[in-house]
Amino acid sequence: MKIVHLIDIPWWSGLSFYAYECVLAHRASGHEVIAAVEDNSLFQEKVRLSGIETVTLAGRKFWQSPINLYRIAEIVARHKPDCIVAHTGSTHWIAVVCGLAGGIPVIRTRCRSSATASTFHGSWIYRQTRCTVSASRGLNREILDRLPHSMKRRAVTLYPPLEMPENSAPSENSPRISRRIGVLARLDPVKGLENFLSAAKTVQQEVPDAEFAIAGAEENLKWSDLSALAADLGLKNVVYHGFIRPAQVPEFVQNCGIGVIS
Repeated sequence: MKIVHLIDIPWWSGLSFYAYECVLAHRASGHEVIAAVEDNSLFQEKVRLSGIETVTLAGRKFWQSPINLYRIAEIVARHKPDCIVAHTGSTHWIAVVCGLAGGIPVIRTRCRSSATASTFHGSWIYRQTRCTVSASRGLNREILDRLPHSMKRRAVTLYPPLEMPENSAPSENSPRISRRIGVLARLDPVKGLENFLSAAKTVQQEVPDAEFAIAGAEENLKWSDLSALAADLGLKNVVYHGFIRPAQVPEFVQNCGIGVIS
């Protein structure tokens, strides 16, 4: 089969990871895969390094939707795929339009909660979708509650792959390790890192030698802005580790006494 994957987010997240693993799984199964991605995104970098053909999308802004519609329609006309997989809501409706025009089935993956399917136009889009694949049972249950009864057999759960690293205890030679509080998230206002630093000020008042570690790529927020905020709050032990690769995540987590979900 020839499969086109659509994802238009510039950052690396759980959604990006799930989409990337889907792309790799399809290729490993012997399918021909094309990924339509946002230019200069981390997803584009990773799929290109994996040797997968990519096509550039314009972006996620509302006014860029017509450009994306044109580009995806061009991809469909040129490659004549057997299936289109949409990983975001902003590419889902475009996939449906192009799929209806070309008689191509559309699959929608879901890695985050969304009320889209409960609206009139959202419900119509999902009714034109061959299958909905959710990354968790909770997300699948959410979509089942919103879809017409006739569609419920087309909603399935497919858990993301998980490699369990060898569980090793933190080194006893690091006496400060138990006082390190870490957060692993892209630098983006939606991740609440300003709140993390504000809370860190309260912690520092009670535990003066506490450390605060942040790891994640700069997206819609610069580290320089967070660093300035940390200085204004009087924080002494804030360390930015930048973007860390998946292979580095276990070590980062093991070196934290407390982890914050963001």
